[in-house]
Amino acid sequence: MSEKAATSQVIDGLVVALADQKEGVRWTACSALGAMGEKAATSEVIDQLVVTLGNLVE
Repeated sequence: MSEKAATSQVIDGLVVALADQKEGVRWTACSALGAMGEKAATSEVIDQLVVTLGNLVE
């Protein structure tokens, strides 16, 4: 994946995947977002990552 793949539809789908109950789905979404680079670093993505990471700590 690259920054070219970082369309808003793709990013929106990955944000939804970050909240999935299955760890593997969340892991894959994180990996895909990381591979997309800076274009994927939207405030919505960062907010959902914080929520997801917070849920892992609890």
